[in-house]
Amino acid sequence: MLLRRSLNYRKVVLGEETTREVVGVRRKDGSFDYKTWRGFIDVERAREMPGAIPVKLQIEAFAADEGGPPLEWIEVPPGRYLQGCLTADGVRCVLLRGFPRLVRPAGTRP
Repeated sequence: MLLRRSLNYRKVVLGEETTREVVGVRRKDGSFDYKTWRGFIDVERAREMPGAIPVKLQIEAFAADEGGPPLEWIEVPPGRYLQGCLTADGVRCVLLRGFPRLVRPAGTRP
């Protein structure tokens, strides 16, 4: 699994092994804080992790990396985010059955 985010005019690809990168985490006021990227975590493991906080990640697209032909990126719809799991060492993307979980801000309609 790979995620893509924008940083100025640069596209940043985040994978399991990516280091020294950050990702935007949406605050309750709608602004973003940037946390260290730590990879992916299964939803069940995230629920059991002590001190983990569910967050919304500022990601523009994701793709399944199968090591084969070029990737087909799936755009994250406007107003939607990927579910994240914030811990003391950084943030991880939550996977549900191997794919990122899409979420919307609280108080918005489907």
